[in-house]
Amino acid sequence: MHDLCTAPELLRRLEASIPTVAAAESLAAFLGRHGQHLRELTLTAQALPNEPAGEFLSAISGCLMAAGVAGQVQQLALLKCPLLPSSTFVATMRHLTALQWQSQSSAELRVPASISTLTALQKLQLIGQSCLQFSAAPLPRSLQTLAIDCDASPAMPRQCDVGGPCPPSLADPPHTGTTIVAVSYDGGVVIGADSRVSTGTYVSNRASDKITPLTDGVYLLRSGSAADTQAVADYVRYFTESHEMQLQHAPGVRTVANLVKEMNYQYKHLVGAMIVAGWDEREGGQVYGCPIGGTITREPWTTDGSGSTFLWGFLDSEFREGMSRQEAEDLVATALALAMSRDGSSGGVIRLVTISKGGAQRRLITPEEHPVFWDELAPPAGMVV
Repeated sequence: MHDLCTAPELLRRLEASIPTVAAAESLAAFLGRHGQHLRELTLTAQALPNEPAGEFLSAISGCLMAAGVAGQVQQLALLKCPLLPSSTFVATMRHLTALQWQSQSSAELRVPASISTLTALQKLQLIGQSCLQFSAAPLPRSLQTLAIDCDASPAMPRQCDVGGPCPPSLADPPHTGTTIVAVSYDGGVVIGADSRVSTGTYVSNRASDKITPLTDGVYLLRSGSAADTQAVADYVRYFTESHEMQLQHAPGVRTVANLVKEMNYQYKHLVGAMIVAGWDEREGGQVYGCPIGGTITREPWTTDGSGSTFLWGFLDSEFREGMSRQEAEDLVATALALAMSRDGSSGGVIRLVTISKGGAQRRLITPEEHPVFWDELAPPAGMVV
């Protein structure tokens, strides 16, 4: 290795052929010492006939872990590798943006669930001689290009199985399973959200708080990826605190909303459909919609999340200018109850926050207090449907 590289401490690109376990172990040791600046790694892993398959694959995984721990590998190519090595190496490949996997095995190619944890991955190329099967885990949200080249045998038709007949299209809209609503009234704003957090069809949290304070008078309603929107809220709260210390007064609602918009626009891989609402001395109560992608618009009322599909017509019909505080609170609570009765990704309790000149007041509406609609009522005794 040292003979091939005159300045190994500056190594940025490496191509290596690994025929034996001993060669893989030697390469792992070399990468551990000199792979600090490594960005591109190509491994041709074609074992000799007498090499034990399990040990050989573990040794390849050791090489990848050494490269990931020592450096910041961004492009990785695994050529002639029958299987993707142990998923433990994925945790060290957090900077990986491009992955190419070529297998010459006639066995079915199986893409492990650990691929979904490569959060920086933008390009994935899979090459094989047989059909391809994905795990049930979703592909990384950052993925922009998926290239598949598989020569399926007649006995095993070509297919792509990612929890269904084929991988989800990157053009499909992301699922923002929740319901959030914001309504302005004469004197402030009322915002509300359900409390259900879902992972596919699994309810992972039934009492989540999706209403996050950014300042004393400005709140953020979060829908989409919980992790993404929590990160946006944390960053914006930090920026607003710094802004307040510099100006010696609290930033306005419009300023805070633009900070949320900038985060959403600059980091388009984030899946966050949010609403910023609050009250300030200059413009009073304000509601700003911040959907996925970084747009921002001021509205008298708005809604987002999967349950919003059922609410646009209702809110458009029932909202009117100059409503009282009680009317606005009743409208938001009824809208959320309607969405929760129809949308499987919305449920739990209803959380309301009313923001006005007097500050912010919270209110919790338990399921026993939710409005009940005609199709949810039990039929009278003897009624035939």
